[in-house]
Amino acid sequence: MPNPTLPPIFDFRTTRLKVTHWGETLADPIARATLLLNLPGLLTDEVTRDLPPSYVLTEDAAAWVAARQHESDVYLISEQDQLVGLLILFVDTQSAAIHIGYLFAQSAWGQGYATELLLGLIAAAPPPTTFLAGVATTNPASAHVLRKAGFRLEAEQKEQGMLTFSRKVEA
Repeated sequence: MPNPTLPPIFDFRTTRLKVTHWGETLADPIARATLLLNLPGLLTDEVTRDLPPSYVLTEDAAAWVAARQHESDVYLISEQDQLVGLLILFVDTQSAAIHIGYLFAQSAWGQGYATELLLGLIAAAPPPTTFLAGVATTNPASAHVLRKAGFRLEAEQKEQGMLTFSRKVEA
């Protein structure tokens, strides 16, 4: 269920990636079943290592999807009709900023997809929009990607092992 306060981030394409809200996929029983079969291969221990515990696939995939539907908007990231990652958007009701999270299958790492995704998201966002991203200090590659996409380091919470980055989209 999309978050009604989220600015309209429409499906978008980049040079290699197609980014689509998962609503239509979840509404189609065959497409939903295919997604549920593919999620365990995407959400591996290595991929989810630096994510909050709630993002680790410990239950069945249907329970994981239900939890994400309840709290955020999720977009499927595909290349040539193959699922390679997920983009997760959540609106902070206090600041109206959009928290972003993204993950890619381990087989997609190191190919520039994350930078391409973030630049495409920024281009698709209606101004004014502020994006926030939290990154574990144990994940310097993701912090590097955010910097390449124009995000600025806002805060470092050493006790929690987190870095917070932001990027504003203006008219």
